[in-house]
Amino acid sequence: MTATLLTADEYIATGDTRPPRTELINGEVIVTNPTIRHQEIVQHIQFHIRLWTLAGSNRGRTTAQIDMKFDELTVLAPDAFWISEGRLPSDGTHIDFVPELVIEVRSPSTWRYDTTIKFRKYETAGAQEVWMVDTASNTVLVYRRSSPSSPEFDIALELGTGETLTTPLLAGFSLDVAELFNR
Repeated sequence: MTATLLTADEYIATGDTRPPRTELINGEVIVTNPTIRHQEIVQHIQFHIRLWTLAGSNRGRTTAQIDMKFDELTVLAPDAFWISEGRLPSDGTHIDFVPELVIEVRSPSTWRYDTTIKFRKYETAGAQEVWMVDTASNTVLVYRRSSPSSPEFDIALELGTGETLTTPLLAGFSLDVAELFNR
């Protein structure tokens, strides 16, 4: 028996009728199953980025779980992301571009996708930075480009408890890594 693959447009068209917490990877619907700890960490990161965006003008927007069409067979919905002011969409149920900062938090059901297929999609689509928050090792893996024109991520950091998460994308933003995991 051959599985029927969905196109990205067919998947997006299902909108509110599809089960929650799904993504389309290579035409296959993947169901995510986050844990309570996963969700708390996502909310904590998003809360701190949101505070940063509200602390000044023209600081973009952070949100989560919005469909992003990458190609004809892939629609991803990262755990959280940040888009700069100049690239903000007016509204909608999905976007057709990758945000500058993408955040994925380890979930047992999807980590294998996050660190492989999804990571490569974010990189090739032009994300400037990706944070992979690893709840198993209590670390944050940061991948960034040294310049916007770098063809791939050429800076990789592994931050643990006792270190501070910062990014050149959000001037003045900082988050104590231990805060993420001591929940």
